[in-house]
Amino acid sequence: MKVSSRNWGILLIVHCNVQGWGTFEARFSESLQLQAIILPSQTRRIVQTDANKKDMTAKNILQQKFEDFINSYFEGDLSPELSLALDMDQYTGFERKVLNSLLRIKPGTTMSYASLAEYVGHKKAWRAVGNVMHKNRFPLYFPCHRVLSSSGKIGGFSAGLEMKRRLLAFEKNITG
Repeated sequence: MKVSSRNWGILLIVHCNVQGWGTFEARFSESLQLQAIILPSQTRRIVQTDANKKDMTAKNILQQKFEDFINSYFEGDLSPELSLALDMDQYTGFERKVLNSLLRIKPGTTMSYASLAEYVGHKKAWRAVGNVMHKNRFPLYFPCHRVLSSSGKIGGFSAGLEMKRRLLAFEKNITG
């Protein structure tokens, strides 16, 4: 995922390394809302932060919550709780509805873009659903990797098709 050139007001960046997967990154705003989760294979831009604006206690708390989320996922809880405030201001009502509906796709299973569009009440909006998947700044939490094309092909993924395949295989292995 290429991070938008828009100034997100990023204050803190925290990392969590998962053996065999790489380093996951979380970016937080000045209001301490999660701005984005960056997967290991995604493009990173150098982002200037000013961690001195908030005390290090806040950074340590955010770091721990992010690590808990990432580690829970890779320890087999494929729908872990994310106890961080998400910055959803950049999403329209339709986009939020689509993202929230992703939480209903069970780990180890997939859904097509068309089925997801129908599920959210916009049967012909499968392209719009695909665009929402592309704009998803919270992969793993909103599991867009579980959405495939109607033909069963892998479709796209902001972190690359290899990462999407790995995540799907990982979840299938855990769920049987």
